Amino acid sequence: MTQYHPQRVYDRRATERTARGECVTERIDLRSPDQATWPIAAYLCLTFALLYLMQPWFGYPAFLRLGPLCIEPSDGFSLCMRVACCAFGGCCGAVYLADHDDAGLAEASLGAALSATAAIGAYLLCYTLLNASFRIAFLVAAICIATLAFLNRRTAEANGVPWLAPEGLAKPILYFMACVGLVTCAFPNWSLSAYSYELVFPDDRADRMLAANIDSAATFFNGDFERQSLAERADNAGAIVLVEANYLGVSGPIEISVEACTGKTVAYYDASSNKIALNPAYLMTRDGRDCVEAAAHEVAHAFQWQSCSGALPPDTVTGWPGGFPDEGTRGVWAKELSGYVSPAFDLSGYMSQSIEQTAYQYGYLSAADIEARVGKYLETGNPEP
Repeated sequence: MTQYHPQRVYDRRATERTARGECVTERIDLRSPDQATWPIAAYLCLTFALLYLMQPWFGYPAFLRLGPLCIEPSDGFSLCMRVACCAFGGCCGAVYLADHDDAGLAEASLGAALSATAAIGAYLLCYTLLNASFRIAFLVAAICIATLAFLNRRTAEANGVPWLAPEGLAKPILYFMACVGLVTCAFPNWSLSAYSYELVFPDDRADRMLAANIDSAATFFNGDFERQSLAERADNAGAIVLVEANYLGVSGPIEISVEACTGKTVAYYDASSNKIALNPAYLMTRDGRDCVEAAAHEVAHAFQWQSCSGALPPDTVTGWPGGFPDEGTRGVWAKELSGYVSPAFDLSGYMSQSIEQTAYQYGYLSAADIEARVGKYLETGNPEP
């Protein structure tokens, strides 16, 4: 006869009986219902808290580029991806917590950490998989997991034990994605950087002019851009930077970097390292003319910075509209550069800045000029103006 004890819960699934009922083995959970549920409540609270603290990781816009399928970055798509990835991460922590019958605060905390990092890893895959080294490591790890799952199934079948997909496949995948998120958070400068190189200016000025780089410029307008890899697009964007830097008199070398950028930033110029960074979310999904306009826009910022810092003397020969800016204009630029207003915080303030207005105007006019030159080149074969 089974004895009933206060505050004891019997697991009926663990009861094993002989055919005659002569032997009964029972697993007894000594926890009360409250004791059994509080780790779950702690896990949920900790998960939400971690995801709230890790909001900046979800500030990168989500996008999708898979063959002909292309989904450009948008607030709606990014929100859907955040919800889906957080749900995926929640499964990871829940699976871990379910494996510990005697779960306490330590297990709830670790489960929450697994949930948050798995969510980040899944959300940022559209960026990390553009990194060749990360992609190779990811592929090797995925093959190892698939192999282990296969061997686990073969072993279970050989021993006459049922193989459960949630246990033998889903759990390793969930843990694997948590590891991906951990690597992404620990090494963002590596994992979120897809491609970079130093753009060295040729000694011969003729090699820096549009005529010498017309084939690279043509790819942005003749349909080749949509079929190119990320590295090819970045290389051709570098050719546009080279041409524009030569036209404005900007000094080099300039680093070209393809890396994840928060918000709706298409590209940015970092004066401390003389670097132009291109956002892969837009480089992979926008058309060629937008890329040319963005590259010219950032070279305009390089010119503004170098003219204000003294890197370019006032007698520099430049193609800047109106010639080298006067002292009053440079004073306004210097003030705005020192107190720069980011579009992430104040879009109207960002657009009201003189440095942005003139850079946008220059980028638009430059892209139109290059498109006209390319059109003439495609018609006549003559790269000269």
